[in-house]
Amino acid sequence: MMRISLLLATCVFAAAPLGAEPCRLCAPEQTRLSEGGRTRVPLTISIETALDMGRIAQGDTGGAVEIDAHTGSRRVGGTLTDLGGMALRGTAIVTGTPYARVRIELPVRVQLRSATGENAEVVDFRSDLSAHPVLDAEGRLVFSFGGRLVLKGSESGNFRGNFPISADYE
Repeated sequence: MMRISLLLATCVFAAAPLGAEPCRLCAPEQTRLSEGGRTRVPLTISIETALDMGRIAQGDTGGAVEIDAHTGSRRVGGTLTDLGGMALRGTAIVTGTPYARVRIELPVRVQLRSATGENAEVVDFRSDLSAHPVLDAEGRLVFSFGGRLVLKGSESGNFRGNFPISADYE
């Protein structure tokens, strides 16, 4: 018998809303970074779209649901059943010094929690970034990310969690 569980796994991020900050290129010198005689604008990351695994039903032995970073497609495996709904790959915007090379790091794994205290885990985070990402002429880089939600077979609920994305100049 299949146990029906509504899983709306959404990774929620703490990020500044777009347009909430003044122009960083015009910012006072104390808000800029100097490195090797070159002035750089501090990097910021904002989340445009949260990662959402959609709705699935779970059987007794669990499984995984994966969102592809490049296409946004959802793959469901194990004893999970896709119940439809909208699944979304995450989208982030990094801003900083125009034409600067940056390094973006996603976590290895993140624990999600439901309101009832159940746990699930997102692993295998991936992005659609090139090997050496560069900010554009406006100092922006937009990228998408995905991951794989793993369920062991007894979890149910609306899972949420935060996870860090870090960005540094190269």
